[in-house]
Amino acid sequence: MLGIRYIKVPPTTWVMQFRDGKIRYEGSGTSFFYFGPRSTIVAVPIASTDVPFMFSESTADFQQVTAQGHLTYRVADPKKLAALLDFSLRPDGKYATEDPSRLSQRIALAAQSAIRAEIQSRALRVALVEADAVARAVRTSLAASPSLQALGIELLGRCRRRPRRSKRKRASACFAKRTTRSTAAATTRWSRSARSARTS
Repeated sequence: MLGIRYIKVPPTTWVMQFRDGKIRYEGSGTSFFYFGPRSTIVAVPIASTDVPFMFSESTADFQQVTAQGHLTYRVADPKKLAALLDFSLRPDGKYATEDPSRLSQRIALAAQSAIRAEIQSRALRVALVEADAVARAVRTSLAASPSLQALGIELLGRCRRRPRRSKRKRASACFAKRTTRSTAAATTRWSRSARSARTS
């Protein structure tokens, strides 16, 4: 019959059929027929997703560090997310907008804000030593974030964060150590030569 369509989704996708502004059918790992001209199909992925990140931030003593890691999240409430972002499908099965691809960007920006607040409150040495404490604080902050709760997002696992100095600063520090050691060795050799000359 003209207009009758069929959809089948995997268990990692929550599908909803809207008709006349109301949800007529919903579920995951399901399949059904629907009348295309009067229905809107919304498909929200509910599988766990990894969001890698790498941010450059400044510490309290104005030193540049790089925070690198990843977050793992899942959509705990598909209805909340579908009410804020457009996950509707076109007749060819593709998303009608770019909102689904922007979800990870929103979570990454929330992570960057939390990491910036933690790093800027610590000096360089403290930020490097307390990396695990910073990661726990960031995860706690994100779990209580109103923006993520409004999206129905749930964090999984740990928020990994590895703060480290930039390569240029590490190279400068190594060069400084080598220079200091070379200068000390040259001074020691000169002192020994001077003492030998006075003795002779």
